[in-house]
Amino acid sequence: MTIIIKTFMDHLKQQDAQGRFQFERYTALQAFKFRRVQSLILDLKYVLISKPTEWSDELRQKFLEGFDAFLELLKCMQV
Repeated sequence: MTIIIKTFMDHLKQQDAQGRFQFERYTALQAFKFRRVQSLILDLKYVLISKPTEWSDELRQKFLEGFDAFLELLKCMQV
């Protein structure tokens, strides 16, 4: 989950001084590139809806790391 989110954030490099993404400033070419990373969103969706059959301590730790990365992504998207 962390890798997917970090890769997604790397593709959205345009940020303002507060570290927020500036979607409304994208040109048509940048919007086209954004469509290419939609597969990352689908990968993240799959990871989030796929419930593991058994939770280990390592799996819980990795999930919490991914959740922290997800919160960081939401922070960058906040208006």
